[in-house]
Amino acid sequence: MKKVLLSVAALATLFASCKKDDDNNKSRHDMLVGTWTVSQFGTDINNNKVIDMGETSDSVMNGFFTFNANGTAVASLSFMGMPADTSDATWTLVDNDNYLRTISDGDTGYIMIQSISNNNLTLLDTTGASMNAATWMVMSK
Repeated sequence: MKKVLLSVAALATLFASCKKDDDNNKSRHDMLVGTWTVSQFGTDINNNKVIDMGETSDSVMNGFFTFNANGTAVASLSFMGMPADTSDATWTLVDNDNYLRTISDGDTGYIMIQSISNNNLTLLDTTGASMNAATWMVMSK
C-alpha cells in the first residue's frame, strides 16, 4: 500500500511540474488570449503604479474582454449599473510585451500590463487619466 501511495504521489508531482513548466513557457500573447472578466476597477490616486488599499472597487465596473489569437477583441462593459456597451477592437502587445495597444472606432489605447498570468491580469491605463490619475483594471479568466 505504501508503494502505491508513493507511486501516486510521484505521478501527481510529475504532472504538476509538467503543467507548471508549460505555463511558464507561455508568452504574454498566449496568456492574454481568452476571455477575461473584470473583477476590480479603480483609480491610482497617488500615481505610484501600485494598487493601494481603497483604490479599487469590485462594484463600479462589470463586464469582460475577449482577446483572440488573431489580434481581434471584443469588450462588453457596464459602468455603475448602466446597460453594457459592447465594442470590437484590434490589439497587439508592444514595448517588449509590457503594453497592450488597442484600436477601437479609430481611438487608440495604450495600456500598461502591470501583471499577467494564465488566470489573472492587472492593467494600468494612463491614456484616459482623469485628474492626472491612471485607472486600474483587475481581471480573471
